[in-house]
Amino acid sequence: MRAYGGIVLDDGNTSDHHVYLTRGPFAGAILFLCHDGDASSVVFASLAEFLDAARQARESDAWLTDFHPSTTPLHRDQAALGSYLHALLDIDNEDDEAVVESAILSLAPVDMDLLMRLTGHRHFFYAEAVAGQIALYPTAALRPIAQLCSEHPMPQVKWAGDSAVAAIDQLG
Repeated sequence: MRAYGGIVLDDGNTSDHHVYLTRGPFAGAILFLCHDGDASSVVFASLAEFLDAARQARESDAWLTDFHPSTTPLHRDQAALGSYLHALLDIDNEDDEAVVESAILSLAPVDMDLLMRLTGHRHFFYAEAVAGQIALYPTAALRPIAQLCSEHPMPQVKWAGDSAVAAIDQLG
């Protein structure tokens, strides 16, 4: 949370938290810090969206997580996010791996150089996240990267890659 200048917004008697981000490309967004092994990701693009979801949860006596979007919102400035990720990959600090992984979930899969760097990184969770983004936003141009993921030695990357290839195949 240091990299993003995170401020915890809630404590719903769980070990999952919504965090307001004050630095980096996600400044002003809300990250959901998940304890059960799922990747943490930005769930709301703004504090206003978070507060609206909190109001709806309170009014309907539901969990705030019930009002998370079904997919992580894409970052509003893909070029800035791409530059940020390239810089983190250049530094290659293990302490930043969770930051990179969470940022991939807001990445539109269009920067082929960045996607190749992420897919070939030693931290295989990056390749898994890239394959997941391709499955969500498939295009024929992404087939080579999806194929690389589907041939990955780690089963969870391979499965995500298979899903990405299948999503591309469904395009026609």
